[in-house]
Amino acid sequence: LRSAGGKWYYIVPLATNQCMTVVGGKKGNGVKVQWAKLQKTQAQQWQFVSCGKGYCYIQNRLGYYLNVQGGKAKNGAQLETYKLTKKNAQKWYVNYNAVGQMLASMGIY
Repeated sequence: LRSAGGKWYYIVPLATNQCMTVVGGKKGNGVKVQWAKLQKTQAQQWQFVSCGKGYCYIQNRLGYYLNVQGGKAKNGAQLETYKLTKKNAQKWYVNYNAVGQMLASMGIY
């Protein structure tokens, strides 16, 4: 994670300078999320909103939430933005490794 100021972050894997990005910076349900060059736009800013028991929703600066399309945890699942539904497809478990790096995984089991 890299700070974007206040409660907002850029989600950037350690091995790359790519950032989790809302395609085209569009607002709405079903807008794809992908990795793209870090440009520090609102389409790349995210916050973590607690939903209890160690889980959180990941909300973007455009007002929508990170959602797994179809709600199925599988390799290659498409990430998208969606209004808050509070379903498991939007719940993420956040943990930290021994050197303080944030790890996140889906709440669908």
